[in-house]
Amino acid sequence: MTDSQPKRKYATNSKLSKEEVLQIHKEYKNYDHDEFELAQLYGVSVSTIYNIVRGRSWKWLGLEPVYRRKPEDKE
Repeated sequence: MTDSQPKRKYATNSKLSKEEVLQIHKEYKNYDHDEFELAQLYGVSVSTIYNIVRGRSWKWLGLEPVYRRKPEDKE
């Protein structure tokens, strides 16, 4: 590992940093983006995003799982 690469705790082979995971969780929870948009934005698979927001990966961060439905459009 060179000095220019960030040092990560736990997930050394991860494509995402702790800060990115926290941001993904926040954006999903606030309805800013869905799983597909987040996957494209962060360059990971939809299943990676799904596992983050459902609390199946990055458990050591203690994030609350998010189960949500898209808000209904109001006429």
